[in-house]
Amino acid sequence: MNKKEDINQKIERLIEQNVSMFNELNQLKELIVKEEPLEVKPVEQAIILPNIIAPAIAPAEINKPNIPVEKTTIIHQNQINQSTPTKQPLPAPILGKQKNKDLEKYIGENLINKIGIAILVIGIGLFVKYAIDKNWINEFTRMTIGIISGFLLIGLAHWMRKTYRAFSSVLLGGGIATLYFTFTIAFQEYHLLSQTLAFLLMIVITGFTVFLSISYNRKELAIIAIIGGFASPFMVSTGQGNYIVLFPYLLILNSGMLLLAYYKSWNLINIVAFVFTIITYGGWLVSDVFINDAYPYNGAFIFASLFYLLFFVMNIINNIKENLKFGAFEIIILTLNTFLFYITAIYILTEAKSLEYRGLMTAIFGLFNLAFAIVLFLRKGIDKVLVNMLLGFGLLFLSLVAPIMFEGNTITLFWAAEFTLLFWLAQQSKIKLLEYFSFAVLLFVVISLMMDWTNIYFINEFITKKEALPIILNKGFLTGVFVLASIWVNRYLITQNPEDKLFWKTPANAYKGFLTILFCFLLYIIALLEMNYQLNHYSIYTSAEKIVKYTYQALFLLILMNYVRKNAHISFVIIISIFTTLVIILYPTLSHIHNVSARNLFIYGQADITGFIIHYVNIALVLLLLHELYRTICTKVENSKALINIYYWFFSFIILFIASTEIEHITMLIYYIPDTTPYYILQQTSKIGYPIIWGIFSFVLMVVGMKKEIKMLRIISLSVFLITLLKLFVLDIRDISSGGKVAAFISLGILLLVVSFMYQKLKKIIFNDDDTEEEK
Repeated sequence: MNKKEDINQKIERLIEQNVSMFNELNQLKELIVKEEPLEVKPVEQAIILPNIIAPAIAPAEINKPNIPVEKTTIIHQNQINQSTPTKQPLPAPILGKQKNKDLEKYIGENLINKIGIAILVIGIGLFVKYAIDKNWINEFTRMTIGIISGFLLIGLAHWMRKTYRAFSSVLLGGGIATLYFTFTIAFQEYHLLSQTLAFLLMIVITGFTVFLSISYNRKELAIIAIIGGFASPFMVSTGQGNYIVLFPYLLILNSGMLLLAYYKSWNLINIVAFVFTIITYGGWLVSDVFINDAYPYNGAFIFASLFYLLFFVMNIINNIKENLKFGAFEIIILTLNTFLFYITAIYILTEAKSLEYRGLMTAIFGLFNLAFAIVLFLRKGIDKVLVNMLLGFGLLFLSLVAPIMFEGNTITLFWAAEFTLLFWLAQQSKIKLLEYFSFAVLLFVVISLMMDWTNIYFINEFITKKEALPIILNKGFLTGVFVLASIWVNRYLITQNPEDKLFWKTPANAYKGFLTILFCFLLYIIALLEMNYQLNHYSIYTSAEKIVKYTYQALFLLILMNYVRKNAHISFVIIISIFTTLVIILYPTLSHIHNVSARNLFIYGQADITGFIIHYVNIALVLLLLHELYRTICTKVENSKALINIYYWFFSFIILFIASTEIEHITMLIYYIPDTTPYYILQQTSKIGYPIIWGIFSFVLMVVGMKKEIKMLRIISLSVFLITLLKLFVLDIRDISSGGKVAAFISLGILLLVVSFMYQKLKKIIFNDDDTEEEK
């Protein structure tokens, strides 16, 4: 029994030693359990005893009335691996206390030690200064004290490296900084060291720091090494800088950091090195190249290129090695590196008066990025962000080649070709980014083309007064034709390789329609500008020029109307139909004025008859447009009866206007006597000719309406008869000549009798048909 009691006492002591832990668990128990007690069996909470053989006698029950304790499973060491712990959920920590605890931890473990080491280094410096002021120590002793202090801090940091990691890193940084400043002062102030020896010692310190960062696996030491490495040349500088020595040293330093960042996956090293390189190179470039008269352009360009390549590799190699996603900092550095180098290179070439090489450099730079993007695209697992960025950079710089190397319409030609090439590559490679760039280049093409129009057709003609351009075979018109060809090729590519969605989830058919509209718009403007230029240059009189312009507009719309009626979407058909209607309306409202002017200029002997003859071409085009409009309504519009009826009225008005004006033109050409006023001829034509023409037109409408069984034509015919009679009896009867009265009344009377006879003869067919239509 004594042995049993000893074992029980040991168990009791063990339980008492862990009372604090079980008290905490019991407090949490109320939050995570309900009514039944849960048995907690995690390995961490099990009481582990050494490997002993428990006695067969069951241990006595121990009662602890004041301290409630959960059930605890006692597990021997040889049973740990066989047990499966059951994890119990713990309540979420209290945020306020955790935040205060983290702040306290940051201040106590991180911030204070950095402040302390800074104060210690300052204190050492103040002590040495005090000793110097008191002449206690000479220069060599001062340097020795600095070196010993630095190595003491490094040694202390090494001794504490495992127990106090953060604190030891701060001590290491302080020791290394002490060594840097000691050798700097020894060279600059005491002249105990030569420049070469001081610089070599600092290189050794930098290498030693890198070695420590690798040995201790501490990124912060590598950062200290970078800062010290960049500061070393300036610490031993005598004011007579030599970039041929400085920049190779920085290239070697950055290359070493590249290897360190590559093997340790420390991207922060790249950021620090990049910033310090920009400051160093940028400061030298501004002070020694652009302000002073040193002009080392070749060296500036070579080292800028080497730094760009180095940081280009530094910022992508680690992510490529680990197949990591590119973060914001890496994207920013890669973008800054690219554009800072390009701006620097262009500026250097400009200052060096080597303008002819700027385009070549831009092309090579764009091809470099593009080639790298293609290589990475073919590899699996590479982040698409990097591939798209390099692809975008390459295409952007290749697009800049044209405005840098070329002038005028050559830029437009270059971009138009690039627009087509990019879209073709997008379809072949399935890279959506190429489609975005293709659309962006298309916008540049349109803007550049408009600038070409301004320079070629306006500035050259009215300001610089250059030689007249040949008809059609000039750079303005041919550039426009080339742009139209590129747009049509892109449209053809969409047709050959249809996709459901393009860039910005645009349906392929919608983009095809957009290109079609753009093609038609540019075609209209290109031909119009060429025609205007040539008409102005060859000094055709204004009226004839306006008539020719109307001819062009009517002809263009006639061809376009015929095309869209057969091939285009209904929305595009509606748009073109509206424009066609407007152009037809322009004939009686505007073009007729120019026709009258051309006629009058001819009969007055001030111009030839060319312009007036052209207006007959316009009449034919208007009639063809009316015909195309009618066919479009019949074939494209459902339930078009109401629209057809409106068209009949519109058609009748235009035809009646053309017939009336043409009888006016004919009488003027026949009866006009030079040096007289044409007013009397026009008045007699209006009073006699109009009723006859209107009566004939009304009669034709009636015949067609009866033959085709079109009720609306018959109504229009009767309306025209009524208007003619009212005009004749109300306005014209008093001033008309006797012969005119006879001709007007006889012709109208005969026409009305014939119409009445036709109604009587065909009344059964007509009215039966009308009844049928009304029933429908």
